[in-house]
Amino acid sequence: MEQQVQAVVSQLRSAWRFRWWAIGVAWLVCTVGWAWVATQPDVYRAETRVYIDTSSSLERVLNKQIVPADTEAQLRFVRQSLLGTIQLEKVARANDLHLQAVTPADIQRVVARLRQNIQIRSDGGGRRAPDNLYTIRYKDRNPDRAVSVVTTLLNTFVEDTRSAELSASDVNQDFLRQQISDYEDRLRDAEDRLARFKRENAGRLPGNEGGYFQRLQAESEALELSRKELALAQSRRQRIIEQVSGESAQTSAALVAPGDLPPTSLEARIADGEAQLETLLLRFTERHPDVIALREQLDELNARLKRERAEIAASGGASPGLQGNPVFQALQISLNEVEVEIANLSADVSDRERKVADLRSLINEVPKVEAELARLDRDYEVVYAQYQTLLQSLETENLSTAAQRTDQIDFRIIDPPAAGIKPVEPQRGRLLAMVLIAGLGIGGGLALALSQVRPVFTTRRSIEMITGLPVLGAVSNSISIADRRRRAVQASGFGVVVVALLGVFAGVYYVEVMGPGVIDLVKQVARA
Repeated sequence: MEQQVQAVVSQLRSAWRFRWWAIGVAWLVCTVGWAWVATQPDVYRAETRVYIDTSSSLERVLNKQIVPADTEAQLRFVRQSLLGTIQLEKVARANDLHLQAVTPADIQRVVARLRQNIQIRSDGGGRRAPDNLYTIRYKDRNPDRAVSVVTTLLNTFVEDTRSAELSASDVNQDFLRQQISDYEDRLRDAEDRLARFKRENAGRLPGNEGGYFQRLQAESEALELSRKELALAQSRRQRIIEQVSGESAQTSAALVAPGDLPPTSLEARIADGEAQLETLLLRFTERHPDVIALREQLDELNARLKRERAEIAASGGASPGLQGNPVFQALQISLNEVEVEIANLSADVSDRERKVADLRSLINEVPKVEAELARLDRDYEVVYAQYQTLLQSLETENLSTAAQRTDQIDFRIIDPPAAGIKPVEPQRGRLLAMVLIAGLGIGGGLALALSQVRPVFTTRRSIEMITGLPVLGAVSNSISIADRRRRAVQASGFGVVVVALLGVFAGVYYVEVMGPGVIDLVKQVARA
């Protein structure tokens, strides 16, 4: 450690021989550097602060009936667009910054300088916060021009934010209208295909009863039920006929056959059949199976009535005992009712058998028709549902746009555009100090470099270290009084020069930082 200290001391002693070179270079560097700092123009900064209230009172009232605008995204977009080339060119033209630009390259340099000196910062809010505080800053040599640029940026920021909000709504509406028009065409085509298919397959489409297999099962079950009811009616008729036969045997010795009914009974059955026929004709045509079956039954009853009347006339009249027996007459009425019921059930069974046969004959065609109808209905429902959704979206977007036009973003100027009295650049005090440090460092480095070029031995130990030979003795230097005085004068002179350099630094620092500036001071002195 001691050797290293001695080596450093030896280097400093060697460099001390060139101290005047060092201080001269320091003066030169400081003079040039301070002059350069003094000639640097002042740069002023203008700024404004604006508070943006993105909360919407209509959004709270309308709740889910409107789509809330993404104002945060719009603000970010406008903020970035302000630093775009197109917007900066507009700002340059509005503030006459392009007057010195002749070529496109010059305009690009103006735009680049603007982008470098403009700062748009969000001081409040955030991703989830609805409100934001924005600061717009610009630096320029002319404070009035800096204020003008900030004012232009503020106006552009407000106008572009509002126009971006409305233009986004217009784009959404145009898109929705185009989609609605396309879906109207698709819906019209689907309706035409469905209507054409229904016309071509009018008799094979499912009705209120359901699909093909549901109808076939229902008709089969109804046919089976009708057959059971017909069997029950026939069984009931057989029992009534047996009761009529028993009553006839007790009343008269003549056995009345099931077909040999009194004329009055046949007449009642014919009257009932004719009344039922009139009822059926009100509902069906002459070619209906029920009407045809009932007419055949009436023809048969009329024929039987004629035969019985002829037999009665030939035999000289019927038995008065049977005609006056009330039990026989009641049984005869019940038999007539059962006969009518059997006729109706027979016609119903025939009709249902025909329907079941017709359905079974279409077992290979109707399912395909129903499947195709289901597919067409499904396609139509999908298109219709999407069409309704688009219509609802368009109505929501129209209401949202109306709400946005009524309840726009509120811009509140917290600090109007203004420039500070003092310049923000250059930082003259720091630059002056840096120049002083640089001058002293360069001077010291020069002295050290010259000591290396022209080295001397300052101590006996340094000779031993360099030569590697032992030093047997040393002769001390005897300094006279005159030499001592001369050295003292030189040291004093060097100190005065150093102090003068520091004094000049202090003066320049005061004039540049606290005073009007060296250039302005020189101009004032020259005018005086």
